Amino acid sequence: MVEHNSRVPGLVQLFSVISGEAVTPGHPGHDWARRRYRRLRETVAAALRRGVERGEFRAGLDAEAHADRLIAMMDGLQTQWLIDPERVDMVTVFQGYVDDLIATLRP
Repeated sequence: MVEHNSRVPGLVQLFSVISGEAVTPGHPGHDWARRRYRRLRETVAAALRRGVERGEFRAGLDAEAHADRLIAMMDGLQTQWLIDPERVDMVTVFQGYVDDLIATLRP
């Protein structure tokens, strides 16, 4: 997903603007953003729990907390990349983060 996003900066910018504006409860996009983040958190947390079930990740990890962190990393990194794309290699930084996360979560 990050690699795809690096090829469509206009779409990432649109998402960032709409998401930023949608933090206000009365904004027309507020409910959409809330549903999107809830669905995304559940999808990522479920994938982490499946990793635990398969023995790929250690038992007892807080899947929801790790899902929140992963999503926050991606969103924050996209913002940095949009502001300074010559300086921020979004794909490489995110891959490094995921590699570190996997190493941390292994049994």
